[in-house]
Amino acid sequence: MRKTKPVKLAIIDYEPPRELTQDEADEFRRVSAMLQTRFRGFRESDIPGLARLCQLRTLWQRLFDDVNENGVSFAVTDHNGELVQRSRPEVRMLQQFSAEMLRLEKEYGLTPMSHSPELGEPDVIDRVLADSR
Repeated sequence: MRKTKPVKLAIIDYEPPRELTQDEADEFRRVSAMLQTRFRGFRESDIPGLARLCQLRTLWQRLFDDVNENGVSFAVTDHNGELVQRSRPEVRMLQQFSAEMLRLEKEYGLTPMSHSPELGEPDVIDRVLADSR
């Protein structure tokens, strides 16, 4: 089996992009700290994608709180005068944001399976940590 040399990344405390809100910037700091710990850094070219992930996470949390408070459906009167339940649009938005967040989380190694080793193959995290010792 061919061994690959792990890439050394510098630990740099990147500032959140200025266009992020305070909540999004706080999330950026939290996620970037997680990446610094897990992977010993990330590239400056990753910042736009990480910023997008943090924006999605913040919006997702607001929508989740709203749906949790107001429910997943609402009652309306149909054209026959009967009361029917309709799904709140926020539920669909939550599903869409969840799918996009999962895609970005996988890309950045933030899901358990995205950094799990294949059977018999060393984990990328293990290679990076072993090389830094």
